[in-house]
Amino acid sequence: SRTHHLVTNVRVTAGDNGMVRIDSNFVVYRSRGGKTDVFPGHNIHEVVVGDSLSTHRIRRKRAVLGIDTLRDQGKLSILL
Repeated sequence: SRTHHLVTNVRVTAGDNGMVRIDSNFVVYRSRGGKTDVFPGHNIHEVVVGDSLSTHRIRRKRAVLGIDTLRDQGKLSILL
């Protein structure tokens, strides 16, 4: 199967103790066997800010799907 990820509407909010919260929306398209499935949702990241970009660390990531049900499609393996 093929997947495509779109990340949009990224919002960064400063927090306490060197923490930053990053909210974003996503859409994952998965094409397999002539069918395309769409998985919309949003991400919430909590990031510990370091002295440089290479020292930033993701403390927590939460991906929330914005759909109520998943259709019967066999195996589902996508990274959100």
